[in-house]
Formats: sequence, C-alpha cells, structure tokens
Amino acid sequence: MLGSGRPTVAGAPPATGLLQGLGPSPRPPRTTDPPEPGVEYSDSDAGGASSSGGDTPADAGASAPEAAPAPAPAPAELLFPPAGSAPKLLVVEAFAGSYPVARAAPALADAGVARVVAYAGIELTFADKAPGHEEMGIEAAEDYMNLGVGKTKGDVTSTEVRSTVVEFVRSRVQAVDAVAVFGGPPCQSYSAAAADTTRFPARYKLCDAEHELFKALKANAAAEAARHDIRSPLSNGGVGKRAEKVLAAKLDAADTAATEARDRVEVSQLRIGELEVAAREEAAADAAKLQGSDHLVRAFLHLYKAVEAEAHARGVPCFLVMENPYSSRDRGLWNRPFMKITHLLELPRTTAADRERHSGKFKPPAWAWLRTAYINYCCFSADAPRKPTILFTNLPAGALGDRRCRSNKSGAPGGPDCKVPEGGEHTTVRLTQGAHERAIWPEAFVSEALRAVVGSAPGERAQLAAAAAGGADEGAGGAASVEHWPLADLLHALEPGAPPDVAAQQIAAMHELRARLMRATRSQREALALEAMEARGGALLPSLVAMLVGRGSTGDEDRCLAALGLLDGLAAMRRRSALAASKGLVEALAAIVSGDEAGGGAATPPALLLLATLCTSDITLNKQGRDTRESIRMAPGLAEATAGHVMRGTPAAGAAGQLLARLCLESGALHPVGQGLLQQHPRLPAALEDLRAQVRQEAGNAIRRLLKVI
Repeated sequence: MLGSGRPTVAGAPPATGLLQGLGPSPRPPRTTDPPEPGVEYSDSDAGGASSSGGDTPADAGASAPEAAPAPAPAPAELLFPPAGSAPKLLVVEAFAGSYPVARAAPALADAGVARVVAYAGIELTFADKAPGHEEMGIEAAEDYMNLGVGKTKGDVTSTEVRSTVVEFVRSRVQAVDAVAVFGGPPCQSYSAAAADTTRFPARYKLCDAEHELFKALKANAAAEAARHDIRSPLSNGGVGKRAEKVLAAKLDAADTAATEARDRVEVSQLRIGELEVAAREEAAADAAKLQGSDHLVRAFLHLYKAVEAEAHARGVPCFLVMENPYSSRDRGLWNRPFMKITHLLELPRTTAADRERHSGKFKPPAWAWLRTAYINYCCFSADAPRKPTILFTNLPAGALGDRRCRSNKSGAPGGPDCKVPEGGEHTTVRLTQGAHERAIWPEAFVSEALRAVVGSAPGERAQLAAAAAGGADEGAGGAASVEHWPLADLLHALEPGAPPDVAAQQIAAMHELRARLMRATRSQREALALEAMEARGGALLPSLVAMLVGRGSTGDEDRCLAALGLLDGLAAMRRRSALAASKGLVEALAAIVSGDEAGGGAATPPALLLLATLCTSDITLNKQGRDTRESIRMAPGLAEATAGHVMRGTPAAGAAGQLLARLCLESGALHPVGQGLLQQHPRLPAALEDLRAQVRQEAGNAIRRLLKVI
C-alpha cells in the first residue's frame, strides 16, 4: 500500500488533517497573483533547493544541532523525482464515464510523462466500463478504487463517497509527487446543444395556441360585424320579400360562422389553460434540473477542496482540471452566478463573456481560485469532434491555455491550433453517437493536462514550502490572515473536532465569512450563504452548534460569540428555515438563555435575538413560520427563562422582550404559552410596559402588539 511506512514531508502537519496545522492548505501566491509569464520551474527549484543552503529540508536537518526541535527531514525523492524518472501521481477522476484518464495512464507511463500509482474513479452510471488496476499499471489492488461498482455508488453529493475518497487520498498522498483531480460534470443542463423547442415543447405549443386564439378572435369579430350588417336592413324594414329572403339566408350563414368562431375561441382558451399549466411545470422541472446540476458541481468542487487540503497539509501539490461544454447562454456553467461569485478568477475569452467583461459587471472576489480556458477537442486530435469546451483549473496561468478551432462548418479551415488538415472534414458525432460517446476526452488532451500538472508541480511545491514556513512564523503571534482564503478553506477551518489551539483561527474565519455576507450584493449574499450551508455535506451548521454547546473557557466563549454572529448573518440571507429546522441549534440557543439567570453573559442577548429572528414576525407568518415558531416554543425551559429575564430586568431584557412577544402571539391572539406565563407571573405585563420605553423600535413594536392582546 502506497501510504504505508513512508515519512512525512518536513514541516507538514501530522496526518490527522489540516486543522492540526496553522491554517488551511498553505495558499501559494498564484491564487491571486499568477506567476510572471515565461517563468519556468526546473528540478533544482523543487522543495526550495536554492543556493542559500539551509532552505532545503535536507540542509536544515544537517546544519541544525541534535537538540534542535526541527522536523525530521524528508527524503529527496519525495521532493520531486530525479531526472529520468516519471513523476508519481495520485489521480481522482469524477464523472468518469468513459474513464479517459484511467485508459490513458499506461501510454503516459510508457512515454515517461507520469506514472499513475494510485487511482480513485467516481462514476454513477457507467462504472462497469472502468479498466482494472492491472490494465492501468497500478501494482497493488488496494491503491485502486472504482466507486460505483458493487455496494458503493459513485455519487459526488454523497457524504460517504466524499469521506471514502478523502481517506483514500490521506493514506497515500505522501508517497506521490502530485495529486490531480479531473472531472466533467454532466452537461445536459448547461449545454446549448438542445434547441429550446426540444427543451420547452409546451412553451412553444402555448405560443401556437395563443396564435390560434388571436385568429379565432379575429374571425369571431368579423362574423359579428357581418351579422350586424345583415340585421340592420332587416330590422329597419323597407326591403322586398325577395331581398328579405336572401338576407335571411345570409344571416343564417353569419350566425353559423359566429357560432363556430365562438367555439374556436373557447377551445383555444381551454387549450391555452392546459398548456399554461404544462409550461409552468416544464419550466419548474427545467429550473430544478439546472439547480440540481449546480448542486452537483458545487459538491465536486467541495470534494476537490477536501482532497487539496489533505495534499497541501503534507506539502504535496494538488490541481483540478474540470471541463464543461461552452454555451453562450446564461445557463452555461461558466455563466452561472455561483461560479462567478465564488470561484472564477476570470471569464473565458469568448464573445459572450467579452460583453460582460467590458461592461465591468464581472469583478472576481479576492477568494476566487479558478482560471478558464476555451478549447476545441479537434485541436488535440484530428479524429476528435470540434466540441467547444471551457476548462476550469487552478493550474498556473498559461499552463493549460486556449486551443481554438476557427472552423464553424465541416471543411472550413480551423486555424493553426486545429489538427484537422485544411480541406479535411471534422469528425461529426451528433445524431450518430449517444451523449456518453460524445463526452469522451481525446487521449492527447489527457496527456497535455497531465503534462501541465507535472510541469506545475515543482513550483507549487516550492510555494507550499514557503507558505508553510511563513505560516509557522505567523503562528507564533496568532492566527494568520484569512482575508483571501477561498470559501472552502474557511469552511474547512470550522470543521468539528478542532483542537483548542486553532480557536483564534476559527474566530477569524467566522468573522471573515460574516463580513463577506454583509458586504456582498444581494444575489451574491444568497449564493454565498447557500454554498456555505451546503458545502462539505452541510458540515457548517453542526460545527457552529458544537461551538455554542462547548463553552468551557474564555477562548470557547469568544468562539461561541463569533458563531452567533455568523448564524445571525446566515439567518438574514434567507437561511432562516434551514437554521430553525435544526433541533440541535434551537436547543443550544435555549440552553444559553436558560443557563444565564443573571443575564450578564455576553452570549445571551445575541442568542435571544437570533431566536427572535428565527421565529419571524407575526405579521408575515406563514404555515412554515408557524411550525418553526411552535418548535422553538417547545424548547425546554426557553419561554420561562425568557420571561425571567424580562421580570428581573437583566441586561438581556430587551432581547428577551422581543423574543417573548413572538413566543406569546399567534395570528394576533394570545398563545397558550403566553397564557401560562401570565398565570405564573401576574406582574409580567407591567414589566413589559416598563421595558417598552427602554428598547429599540423593533423590540418596542413587538412588545406593544403583545400588550395590546393582553
């Protein structure tokens, strides 16, 4: 097994994960400051092997006295492979489908590009198409994993799958030179290949039905006008019997035409009513499918960040290459709000993206981490289809750049990048193969992507070593700055079970996350809050609840206050129902309130206000809000403790009054909980009256409504 008996990289945290270190994966400067174009890394740059002597782990071990607490030196072969030997890679391939990386591995090893010595494939549908470990050239069966075969299911949204992959990486990462994660999330929801008439048939049938209605209305109006013109001379008299007979026949025909026109109108209106329902359901299903695809991509990016954290914590470079078909529409993956708000450092160099780039609307956040490249598969192999594709990667700038085909139709010149010779025809797979076959990556593309990983690894390793050394220096004085951490790193720092010595780091991470929520635009806030709540299998909320429960020291109290602040920020971003649905959160907040009889605890007022926020206003209460409020009322000892703060006039009385008003009212009437409190505390109305004049307007209005009912 690859991970057995191998020493750790010098300076790396122990194998229990990133929280044992001074921060999340040490962030190399390339995340926000890409390296200068033209700079190349050689083998001598790896692992900090510079002429200054003492910067390399080996030099540090040789020059330090025996009693020095320096970490054990790493063997030279772990820093980067010597010249002439192929780098060893651990590959995670998600949405594997045709398993392009697994199938290309033997040829790449023979060419000396890289040796895949550990492999984890994740595939939900076509897992039986995977090559075995012998075919890939992997010596030990335990260093090969194909999630999707047997009892396992290769669903990247599954917490179990994520944990399995992370554990697989953790146990083997120290024996490889780099980790590469590849994936092409299902593209049907994002692709422009399907015409709107195919995607929304009911919507287009509705347009046809409306056109038919307009024609029926026009025919009905013409028939009524004809009837009026015929009836006028008949009603006025003065026509002969023969003319009267002719007009009567015309009137019968006009009446028939008018009746038929009215019937057409009624039929069209009924048809439109049916199609409107179908179009709404169709649009809702499409929107749900698109949201489901967004969730799938977010889960994959969260999985990558978990793998990256394990690799970076041990000083091993880690890179992502994700692809999805290009679409000029809003539904293209590169154009989805959550990608632009949270992940993208840049937009692809396309006409559709240029309009947004030049308008100044796109402004990448400081924590963005993914670059883009526009490629066509025919630029890697003449046998591959044109297939316009966007790559998303954290490789250094220029490591995997644009490869464009300028041909828009078969036989047209494709330009210098295209492998199809001039006058030759591009391979066409549409209507001849299924979506699965069309999604196959050309082996030449896989080779170039792995070459980019291998070429970028030495520089990344050197940057990780420098960042780890700088983090160790900062760690002596407190938590390192989290301002530019990606969201995934902030959330990783908040994982449950963190040791006490990272409390300052966690507090900084919570303050930074809340600050991002507050300073973002409305759409950005909602996307950021959703991502934070869903990331890492929804681990954020249980982590925050654990911080509320475990308050045993000053550091724990500070962490509790920071958690309350972040929860308040999430509650303001339409995450109320998700927070209120957590029984553990409500019980933890109730325990804070009931455990502080004097009301002097710093956590009591924000806990009361957060509970009041989760209860929502009685004016805007819906069924879900009523159910939420009822669950909060049932929290053990909460109502009694809240009334106690009001009666005693504690420092938390103002917040307690606002919560009490919402607990005691239900649709403008006094709830049984309120009736019971009034029986136990006859002086409660007087205490509320005194309090109303001392609190802010929102709390005063809530108390006033309660007093009015009492």
